[in-house]
Amino acid sequence: AYLKIYFPLEFFSVLLNYDTKNSYLQNIKNKGIKLLGPDINHAERGFISDKGVIYVGLGKIKGLNRKVIDEIVKERNSHGLFSGLTDFLQRMAGSDIGESDIVQLTYAGSLDHFGYNRQELKTNAASLITAMEFGGSLLSETKISAIGEMSLLDRLAHEKEVLGFTIS
Repeated sequence: AYLKIYFPLEFFSVLLNYDTKNSYLQNIKNKGIKLLGPDINHAERGFISDKGVIYVGLGKIKGLNRKVIDEIVKERNSHGLFSGLTDFLQRMAGSDIGESDIVQLTYAGSLDHFGYNRQELKTNAASLITAMEFGGSLLSETKISAIGEMSLLDRLAHEKEVLGFTIS
């Protein structure tokens, strides 16, 4: 009870690492604590609290290769935040990341801040991985097809599918 009252961010981030019951998520919302998705520039393997918010852990994304999670966190911690989608893919070249991992990261909202909508990232995942395998010059020349964003209901359904709950 003491931790819940005086250290709610830390309390809930540890609690959520063991169980993501809807009642815990509702408590977080009722306390005015911001819960953010598993952003590749901030999230770790598990839930963490940082600067007044709780980040969903990358390990919470169903279907995401666990080795890829470790590679993302290691690369980010070693060389800093990913500045864009091309930077992310170039730095992840040689890792085990594949098309399905890009799709799962997209559905979870982990790549939202790169300026592309989820439908664009999902549709172009295969060509991005192919370009990544051939090297940086092809990757930087690869154009992402502009496509309208998926509906809010579709986004929520995909978030629920990969996270077990919704963030949007």
